[in-house]
Amino acid sequence: MKILKDKLLGKGRSKINNDRLQTIQIMTLTASTILSVRLLMISQELAVIAKQDAWISVFLGGLLASFIGLLIYFMYRLYPGKDLPEVFIEIGGNFFGRIMLIPLMIYVLSLPGITVRIFAELMKIFLLDRTPDIAVIIFIVLVVCSVVKRDIYSIAGLIDILFPIMIVMLMSIILLSIQQVDMSRIKPILFRNTDNVLKGVLPGYSVYIGYAVISYILRYSIEQKGTLKWYLVGLGIPVLLTTVITFVTMAAFGPLTTEKMMYPVASLAKSIEFPVTLLERLEVLIIVAWISVVFTSVVMYCFMSVRNFTVMFGIQPKHQKYVAYAHIPMLVIISLASSNVLETIRFQKYIEQLEMTAAFGFTPILFIVTLIKKRKVLRKWKKY
Repeated sequence: MKILKDKLLGKGRSKINNDRLQTIQIMTLTASTILSVRLLMISQELAVIAKQDAWISVFLGGLLASFIGLLIYFMYRLYPGKDLPEVFIEIGGNFFGRIMLIPLMIYVLSLPGITVRIFAELMKIFLLDRTPDIAVIIFIVLVVCSVVKRDIYSIAGLIDILFPIMIVMLMSIILLSIQQVDMSRIKPILFRNTDNVLKGVLPGYSVYIGYAVISYILRYSIEQKGTLKWYLVGLGIPVLLTTVITFVTMAAFGPLTTEKMMYPVASLAKSIEFPVTLLERLEVLIIVAWISVVFTSVVMYCFMSVRNFTVMFGIQPKHQKYVAYAHIPMLVIISLASSNVLETIRFQKYIEQLEMTAAFGFTPILFIVTLIKKRKVLRKWKKY
């Protein structure tokens, strides 16, 4: 128990781990940020658009997110020792750089608040039906901020423990749901439906928006050589899992039933039946295990938000923990701002549109400006 406690609190690490992230941790941090509460809902949204071919849309969306993620990765290789908010300051200067930071701060701060609210509602539906939302929200926010107040190395150590649980849980849902799969529900594939599949690519892309976490964690990596490989693995795991889960959901329920569900993946877990009485409430175990998925993504987004505020206001790194404390009331207010979860989901879609505008409009411009300013550094890339 003491070893586990030390791991959770970030104690007992070697000196090298305390100074830099291991390259493999780039993978766990990336995948953990991408795998979020959006995975519970994306099947419903894509079933409305792409029908039985929703799984193709979510796969293509993953390829698009991976491509933009690679652009961001190579761009930040040209800014060693800096993360996204610091790069904004370097490019735009102290004044315009901070102006550029404002929409980023709003966007990143909103994501964990929205995620906590949706997950609290999910917990209320499937597990804590008599517990007020505010109690669940405050508890989650307090735990998240208590982790974020430390440092990225403590966060990475915690995710090292939770990541295998996440993968095992998601794989269990897939394997236990195979018995419900009916291939006729996803046929015909791409029959007079190509246009709808393409329309679903952007919504499918939105489930992977955590790929941009590399712009915050690359600076902490122990070395540059192996980071690209592990970053690609960190992108590939969520793309593969999301595609397969969407495929199984479509094949288990069919598009017409799926589009009427708010949380199709949770319903998929709930529909798994066992003759053994102990496992009759399997969906409760699945929801409890899902806490690790939501928790890690919220922790990472909160860390990113803390970094934005720290750079925006020129706060010294040693005082960063107070920025984490300041996030407690902000996240609670954002989580409770909507009167119901449907309004929260609509607000989430507005935030996703902001992210897509930045990804497809601002990121290419930033990439080109970086190439112009860092031409000399480009010659060193062949070393890696």
